[in-house]
Amino acid sequence: MRKENIFFARTITLFLMVLFALSVVQAASGVDKKSRYTLPADYEVPYIVIKYREGTGMRIKNGVLISQLNKSLPPGTNVSDLASDTEVVESIVENNKYKMVRMFSSFDEDALFTMKKDGELKSKKRLADLNLYHTMHLPKHTTYQSVEKILERLNKLKIVEIAYAQPKPELASHLATPDYETNQTYLVPAPNGIDAEFAWTVNGGRGEGIKIIDVEGAWNTSHEDMPTLFSDSGTHYNDLMWRNHGTAVVGVIAAIDNGYGISGIANQAMVGVQAVQSEYNYRVHWLSSWSTF
Repeated sequence: MRKENIFFARTITLFLMVLFALSVVQAASGVDKKSRYTLPADYEVPYIVIKYREGTGMRIKNGVLISQLNKSLPPGTNVSDLASDTEVVESIVENNKYKMVRMFSSFDEDALFTMKKDGELKSKKRLADLNLYHTMHLPKHTTYQSVEKILERLNKLKIVEIAYAQPKPELASHLATPDYETNQTYLVPAPNGIDAEFAWTVNGGRGEGIKIIDVEGAWNTSHEDMPTLFSDSGTHYNDLMWRNHGTAVVGVIAAIDNGYGISGIANQAMVGVQAVQSEYNYRVHWLSSWSTF
């Protein structure tokens, strides 16, 4: 992956984490643990998320839950509560053979602490300690019904801000894609568009019999609106931005007119793609592609 893409990904990750932490702190004071969301009884849940209260300093060290106190405890909580509640959490993990880990384990604790301080400096607001988020990983096929009592027990603890079951994610492939053609304002008459809709009423106005080659880095050739390619040459970049850009370009040109998604300007044209691996090769392939006609 290119250096600028790595920097971009890390910047976006930090930004999203700061927003997440900010939203949690803003809502924390009004959290009613009894009103947490519920799931259907037979929903599969891969893990339970636990957010400990700010000030408890809860950490996992060598697989053991401990408290690293550096300031006063949360209001209404004393050292005895901390010890007894920690034992309850540990007993739940041990008795049910769960595995408890840090939720944001892709960053070490010091990195999260630094992000928190940087975010507070920039936002001028107190942010949540993301090191206080832990997850209990559950055996496969665990249902919400089987952990509901455990959630109630966890949410009664003074050291726990909120505990909830994380549902197993599902692919959205069973959902129908809406028709976005009305959002394609470039299809309408000038000055807002090129009046492709009028061109479609003319013989050949949808690109019938015409071959088009898109020359760039990569494409998602399995996209549901991608036309069947008559040619797919070169090695695609393994790069999300290149892939998204190429897919978008082919979509604007010739996305299938199928009643959902978008419709390409020349949606009856034959489309091919030619991948490049450098700016130099981009120019060479652009010229060679034209020479094939």
